[in-house]
Amino acid sequence: MGERTSSPGAFKIPSLRNVALTAPYFHNGGQRTLREVIEFYNRGGDFHDHVGPNNVPQTAFMDFEIGRLELTNSEIDAMVAFLETLTDQRVVDQSAPFDHPELFVPNGQKGDAQSVDSDDGIAETEFLRVAQVGSAGGPFAAGFLEGIDNGDDYDDGDDGDGDGDD
Repeated sequence: MGERTSSPGAFKIPSLRNVALTAPYFHNGGQRTLREVIEFYNRGGDFHDHVGPNNVPQTAFMDFEIGRLELTNSEIDAMVAFLETLTDQRVVDQSAPFDHPELFVPNGQKGDAQSVDSDDGIAETEFLRVAQVGSAGGPFAAGFLEGIDNGDDYDDGDDGDGDGDD
């Protein structure tokens, strides 16, 4: 028997190098932290126990290699700690050889929700400036989720009084 060379619907996965810096995770950003990723796999995915129409369990449609990992909290903590060791501190510090010159990154078109600015019928591109960092390094660039949630205390927008509002 040969080894499996492809799986319909599978995603190509990136390297784990500097994985702690690449949140959110998965193709749809569905997991915000490394711990959430490990917990996802630990429970066998989000729909492992789902039973669909006609009482057909979701597992009937899952790959035979997908299952629960049954990890303890301390094992999950250890896996997260291991994954965090794969982060190169030079990347975090943006020090040589990971420093960079001043960069201008395209960020959509100038305008508002109704229209874009144009002098000649072509939308004008708006750019974000990323300041240069010398070889000694500098502060790490703000991440996708930085300032939104630190991953520790999730705010679901409900104030907890049971009426479903803030």
